[in-house]
Amino acid sequence: MKRIVPYIALVVSALLVTFILLEMGWYVASPDTLEIDSTTTDSKSDQVLADTVPKPGSGNAPSQSAGNVAIFPDEPGATATNSEMKPTEPVADMQPENLQEESSLRVTVLDPAGEPVRPVLIAVEVKPGLNGKRGWHKKFRERDLVGSGPFDLSIPGELRISESATMAVYALVEGYAFEKLDLPVTATEVEVRLVEPAYLILEVPNADGNSDRRVFWKLVGELGEFWRADDSPSSESPGGGGRYTSPFRSALVRPGMYTLEIIRTASVRGGANPGPGGWGDLVLDTYELELKAGRNDFSVNYPVLHKLTIAAGGAQPGELRLVSPKGIVLPVVEREDETCFPYVPAGDWILYDRIGRQRVTVDFDMTVEFLPLDADCYRICELPEDCSMAQAGFCSGDLLVAVNGVEITDMRNPHWYTGLDYQTWTVHRDGARKDVSFTYRDVLKSLPDELKPKLTQPWRRDGWPEELRIP
Repeated sequence: MKRIVPYIALVVSALLVTFILLEMGWYVASPDTLEIDSTTTDSKSDQVLADTVPKPGSGNAPSQSAGNVAIFPDEPGATATNSEMKPTEPVADMQPENLQEESSLRVTVLDPAGEPVRPVLIAVEVKPGLNGKRGWHKKFRERDLVGSGPFDLSIPGELRISESATMAVYALVEGYAFEKLDLPVTATEVEVRLVEPAYLILEVPNADGNSDRRVFWKLVGELGEFWRADDSPSSESPGGGGRYTSPFRSALVRPGMYTLEIIRTASVRGGANPGPGGWGDLVLDTYELELKAGRNDFSVNYPVLHKLTIAAGGAQPGELRLVSPKGIVLPVVEREDETCFPYVPAGDWILYDRIGRQRVTVDFDMTVEFLPLDADCYRICELPEDCSMAQAGFCSGDLLVAVNGVEITDMRNPHWYTGLDYQTWTVHRDGARKDVSFTYRDVLKSLPDELKPKLTQPWRRDGWPEELRIP
């Protein structure tokens, strides 16, 4: 028995030590004891700017919410895919391990009367970030902000070392438009003064009963993109998404100039560029508006969209586009059995590819033959002074009309091109023709790849007719 006792004591000691270690490990890992860094993205971050408090919804009074707003407009991915678009947040890389040297930034937020107020959110963004990262940002919410300020916010001291760094401070106060201030990265104190907000009441007379639930509106200003107020009326579709009914009431914004965009979500996949998923958000029309403090009224009809199908005709087109007099560009959709533009508002458009242009009037679902007026030469664009083409004797604005004595007559079949190393190009400059001889390898092959596509563009010697000019 005496021999067994030491072994029992050893086992009990081992179990006790194991239990203590497990308890310590649990304590370190316990989520209840961790302080969540406000630079991380939590489950509520997407609600901060849009849903801070319950919203009143009576009549045409403005919502007290700041609305759906992208407060970091410099980052990509700002387009919407449904009517409940939430604010975008910066995608800057976080470096919590490098926050050892803290520096203080004192922020005071004042209402239009000059009285200090407590914001819903203050965000600080610095670019570039630590260790060569794209950026650093931190959000301070109501739980971090005590009283009405001033608020002393801690940011990494290392961020203030770089002379090329920039800092932005964003402040959001309930009942006001959000404010953004750009500061020197060395700033230690900032005062954010709020202004009386503006909001838009958009009447859409033919919105009710319209079957297209993928069309919606947004305001675009210097500080980002702004959507409808959260208590604006909307009509939801069974599968989610929906459209706004009339009247549309915007979020609260700063007074100033804005672009009202009418948008259609053409595909749940894709994006702002053509691809296998089709196009994402298509801008169908734009209106320039000046919004003053308080209520602003505007009226526009819900767009009636048509399908424009393209027959190749005599020309073999490249990648087709439609452009409106306002500069709205719609992409073509290539399908197995057709080439078309599925969603085109009625009106005058220019149908074009890289070389040719053709005027098209759309007022119903229709098919047109692509018979464009083609370019008949190349125009040399802006040449940098140290560019090899400029040094060879070419000038910005030259019209290239012949290559090695062969006139350029058919831009779609460039049989005039030759692979000779020593070449002579003929340009039309100041009403006269001029030959420029050069060595292809030394002049054109030596151009930087990023510069080559920008140096020439298809052109007509007498200019494009007025009705075919592209904004």
